[in-house]
Amino acid sequence: MNVEFITGEEIIETYKDYKLDKHISVDKIYVRVILESYDVYTGVNNAWQKVVGSIEVLNFYGYNIPDFDIAPIILLPQTPKYIRNVKVDLLAKRKKFRAPITMMNRVIMQLKNGDVEVNRKLKSLYEFTRISDESLSPQSTFINLWIGIESFAQSKEFDGGIESVKTVIAYTSTHNYLYSIIRNFLEDCNRCKIEIKYDGQLIRIGRLQAQEALDYFWDEKFVEEMKKTCTELNSLLFYRFIEFISILKDGKKCADLLEKHKINIQQHVHRLYRIRNSIVHSGELLYNTNLFIKHLYEYIEQVMSVVINRLELVSNITLEQIFAQVRDSVDATIETLKNSRLLEKDTYINLVLRGAF
Repeated sequence: MNVEFITGEEIIETYKDYKLDKHISVDKIYVRVILESYDVYTGVNNAWQKVVGSIEVLNFYGYNIPDFDIAPIILLPQTPKYIRNVKVDLLAKRKKFRAPITMMNRVIMQLKNGDVEVNRKLKSLYEFTRISDESLSPQSTFINLWIGIESFAQSKEFDGGIESVKTVIAYTSTHNYLYSIIRNFLEDCNRCKIEIKYDGQLIRIGRLQAQEALDYFWDEKFVEEMKKTCTELNSLLFYRFIEFISILKDGKKCADLLEKHKINIQQHVHRLYRIRNSIVHSGELLYNTNLFIKHLYEYIEQVMSVVINRLELVSNITLEQIFAQVRDSVDATIETLKNSRLLEKDTYINLVLRGAF
């Protein structure tokens, strides 16, 4: 299979100038790959792909494959220098954040007392995300995530197949989009440590709840103080705040933003579907699959968040009914925002934060 094995003793003898005695065990077997590369990380991954190509053939035909330490020792040419602490990038592992106990209690109660068919689909999605986490290649990770979300998002309320997936993901992603924009802005304020002295209080903007923040942002005097503080601390945050406020207080702009976001998500999911087809039908290996995996994870989290919240409100509801409700809520929110000039402040803010229903 043209894989070159070499003993540790041979390596130390062959590459004396590198002084590898402390890094190479004389009684171990190593694989040597010599290739050209313009940077270390690309070189390491290309070298591993060369090795793994042979491993896959041997594995298919029933040969036992030894365990490999995939943290290589890289010998640089034309100079007796080496590099360690570089690992093969088999798959970019996603950083996970532990869910709060309140969310876990909702999930536990649903799995304990919820509808059997809904729980079957929930468990199936959990299973496929777990299988994707255990996958050793980006392609298998992507496919398992796609299977999970496609099977979960099928609904008789929409056209079958990809159209159902596009509709469910687009509407669930749009459902809390305005709220997520507000939360992201507040997180930026927290990172920049924005503090406003107002009415004898020192207000840390990044620590406010979304409802509290909007109440302050509807106060023109407070907005002027906010602009002044942002200008002094971070000009980029200042321009973002100006845009943020101009959109947030204009119902038609909010409606247009939601509509565009929904369309963009539908187009992006369709692109992910084409990538799925490239992997399944053509065996095509895409260089940026890890990025697409990240997007799929985010869509799954958004869908699950909406579903679990809806199930907490009405425990005996079906997934088809949830998806239909979310669709109707988003459409109603967009239409109401387009004609929101006569809405009272509290009603308008509630619409922005929670949607029509």
